[in-house]
Amino acid sequence: MPIKLREINVTPNPTVDIAVQNVHADSPIVRAIDHTVLFIEPDTVVQDHNDGPSEGRSQNLNAPPQWHEDGRVSDPIFPQYGYDRNCHRISDYLREKVVPRTAWKPYEDLPLGLCLYRHDMHKDNEASNHSGIETHVQDAVIRTTNNTVYREVRAMGGPRGFLCQSSHEDFLRYHKHLIDTVLADLRQLRAQVDAVLSPTRSLADELPEIQRIIQERTSREDDEIMSAYPRLSRLFPGPPS
Repeated sequence: MPIKLREINVTPNPTVDIAVQNVHADSPIVRAIDHTVLFIEPDTVVQDHNDGPSEGRSQNLNAPPQWHEDGRVSDPIFPQYGYDRNCHRISDYLREKVVPRTAWKPYEDLPLGLCLYRHDMHKDNEASNHSGIETHVQDAVIRTTNNTVYREVRAMGGPRGFLCQSSHEDFLRYHKHLIDTVLADLRQLRAQVDAVLSPTRSLADELPEIQRIIQERTSREDDEIMSAYPRLSRLFPGPPS
């Protein structure tokens, strides 16, 4: 069955308290306002998505979102918010996991790849004025995840071998193994980054070491996964139209 992939932006309603401390800031950020997740729906919806939704297009507050009722939300960072799983039916996710939309903060229907495009643009801006290091750490996270997923899925027989298991129980077992392996590699990355970042060090001292960590994770496998974006999203390699 053909499917459509895109991103939706919502305000999360976490079941746990979240406090994020920037190593170079004096005060914590205690609540996430923007949360972007992947939305997967059957490609049978009668609406114009030839070029994908335009950036920041909001849903009409007086009508339900024009999303297929059988669509699924994939929330890759669900443990951060204390959610029980990463995949939900769209209606359940909007009812249980996010703050109801308002005129101030409606749901946003976004093209696939917009978060990554914004990340690349922000990284280029930081490189020009040498302020901040967060996007460089995000680069390391992306490369680590890509390398691990590529390695593990290849060991399972490739994408088709991973998806077409002999039973649903086998698929769930391989799926859990994949998530656990990504988590272990990201924890190893976290330990490396924590050893570099410190309130007593300058960005000029930290940045070369973070760039070395990124370089260690530069690979053909990462390049191959990232090359999929031009095929899936109208945002790459150029800016949104």
